[in-house]
Amino acid sequence: VHSTPWRRTDCCCVLTNSPALGFSGMRRALRLHPVTLGRARAARTQRQYSTGRGAAVTDAGRTVDRMIDLRSDTVTKPCAGMRAAMASAEVGDDVFGDDMTVKQLESAVAERFGKRAAVFTPTGTMANLIAVMAHTWERGSEYILGDKAHIFLYEQGGGSQLGGAHPRTVPTCADGTLPLDLLAAAVRDDDQHYPITKLICLENTHNKCGGLALPRSYVRSVSDFKNSRGLALHVDGARVWNAMVAQKADGSELGEGVDSIAVCLSKGLGAPAGTHPDQLPFPVAFV
Repeated sequence: VHSTPWRRTDCCCVLTNSPALGFSGMRRALRLHPVTLGRARAARTQRQYSTGRGAAVTDAGRTVDRMIDLRSDTVTKPCAGMRAAMASAEVGDDVFGDDMTVKQLESAVAERFGKRAAVFTPTGTMANLIAVMAHTWERGSEYILGDKAHIFLYEQGGGSQLGGAHPRTVPTCADGTLPLDLLAAAVRDDDQHYPITKLICLENTHNKCGGLALPRSYVRSVSDFKNSRGLALHVDGARVWNAMVAQKADGSELGEGVDSIAVCLSKGLGAPAGTHPDQLPFPVAFV
């Protein structure tokens, strides 16, 4: 429980061998869990809203709850049409390539973002981790990212924990960009004492910077820079759909010049699978 960022929870099990904790202790711990407290407050507010202690809304003489849950855009739920599609979806063994629904999904997302292939993963953290490890396959490699990046703050240091890759941060500007001069300064010199810089990571839209979309001209400039230094560029695009709407751009435009991008289906779209069902589209050169 306590290794999960407070802003959302997923299915989890609490296992213990401690007789001192037991079920009552776990219940007390869960009651003190910030998300549990938040849910209790939301439930109390909803009760007040619909029972007269708050402003109830009436529709044809009956009370209607109008509570909008703004804790996160991940709390959206599938509509009836999505549930029907899931129930009738063609399924099969994914290892043998028999799950045609997943294959069609991967193909559609790869085409949308102008990439040759995509892989479906159950979580956004997994998608970003795959990208970081794929681009920094040599242990002791280094990747550059912002000090406010979701990959750096909220993904348990997976790149170093599991991939043996070292993160190097630069200050994040208020608009979510990383200054090019700081990126240039962060690239390691060729020295046996240093890790080898392999990758730059951007975030679009940027969670900790008000959900701002990165300017397309900026992403192109970072792409030109990484090409000049022989590096790769990964974009954590968990909410890239918002950037597409804000900039009236399609996925292939936002994926241009990017070596890999993780895009999430559970942010505001109602997809229920896992925490962050993502695609990781790769360009031809990377495949």
